[in-house]
Amino acid sequence: ARARPLGLAAAVLVGGVGAGGVARATAPERQVVLLGIDGLSFEILDPLLAAGQLPNFAALLAGGARAELESERPMRSPALWTTIATGQPRQVHQIYDFVTGSGYWPKRLRDSERTLVTSSMRRARALWNLTSAAGLQSLTVSWLNTWPAEKVRGAMVAPYVALGSSSQATIKGRVQSGIRKQTYPPELFDDLRPLILAPEAVPAEVVSGIVSVPSARSPLYAQVPVLKRYVYAVRWTLASALTNTAILERLFASHPEWSLAMVYYDGADTLGHRFWAMREPLPRLRARLTAMKMDPKLAPELKRRFGRAVDGYYAFIDGQLGQLRRAAGPNATFVIVSDHGWGGIKGDVPPHVSVPFDGEHRLDGVFIASGPGILAGRYPRLTLYDLAPTVLRLLRIAKPVTMRGRIASELLTEAAATAKLFTLPADKLQPPSEAPPSGPAPFGEAELERLRSLGYVE
Repeated sequence: ARARPLGLAAAVLVGGVGAGGVARATAPERQVVLLGIDGLSFEILDPLLAAGQLPNFAALLAGGARAELESERPMRSPALWTTIATGQPRQVHQIYDFVTGSGYWPKRLRDSERTLVTSSMRRARALWNLTSAAGLQSLTVSWLNTWPAEKVRGAMVAPYVALGSSSQATIKGRVQSGIRKQTYPPELFDDLRPLILAPEAVPAEVVSGIVSVPSARSPLYAQVPVLKRYVYAVRWTLASALTNTAILERLFASHPEWSLAMVYYDGADTLGHRFWAMREPLPRLRARLTAMKMDPKLAPELKRRFGRAVDGYYAFIDGQLGQLRRAAGPNATFVIVSDHGWGGIKGDVPPHVSVPFDGEHRLDGVFIASGPGILAGRYPRLTLYDLAPTVLRLLRIAKPVTMRGRIASELLTEAAATAKLFTLPADKLQPPSEAPPSGPAPFGEAELERLRSLGYVE
């Protein structure tokens, strides 16, 4: 049975030694859930909160902290999410894009061969490495670019990008039933396999909360050629989210001594790329259809069927948040972040002409924190670099001097801001020396062209 939590204010540095002779930084009562939602935006959150449609976000904000989170250009998800996890710029962690050799890499690192970016390419310690070095358990589920899974104290479940497979709906990957190296420890995979939901197995009522799917014989698919693939992407991203939530719930139960949990959801971004224009007023949608050489008369039906795809996903992810809050328990501090925001485009032609209903990334992302150690209120803008140092402070781990960002001490309680800290050994802050074996992950021109069609590769 689990001991009664002492509470964040009462917890102090534990001067003991954990399993394997590693000094423990802190008691497990200090628990932080870092929830990453790609593309989450206050532009959509705020109206839905005002309408009472996001009860779990509202509960966190009622006693929590809120700030805009400043992203940086180029807004490439692998670079941004790795910065969030490491507190380091891309020039240090050396993850720049979804694939190697693209124009987003420094010229000295470009070449003609393109391969999938894997965890072995990261050259900076991430939060899961740092908490392990402090003797704490971390649970990491589907964080971007963590395949193959790394050895950690706790558990890691790493999403795989199955390039070349018709099942792959987005470059961002998901936990897949037939792929190894997705978990640490390796034997964990067999325990979690029954929780992996296939896109076609997503309950109809969940899908209908997002979109109204046309019948298989609908002429709409011929009139809007990308639509069939986009409908599949809805099922794919819902399946991914349901899988991630179920896995983390299971890990909470099987690892009661966890201190840090990290989980990633892609849907606000994935669906924004595919359906943003359909949530805009009909005149704007007609103008977009005309600009993309499609029949503007399709606008009413497209809006009726798909106009709530983005907003509906926010309501869906609010439900997932509620499940995680219950599973984590009342003593967990939740930190919710996005790598960038979202908005409409200025003209009628989207940033990528092959993505006809796309919106546009905005620099203003989301930061929400609530729970033990957090002072309620609205705060000045934070940056991506401030997240890792602040999470470490909540866990009573001293910020490494090499981290670029700052601790957001203004939103911490006095107990959290002044608590005694565990200082990580210098050798645990060096770049990883033993990269997990990833093996080649090349892909051909056909896959590259599909990535271009989704706007993922220039």
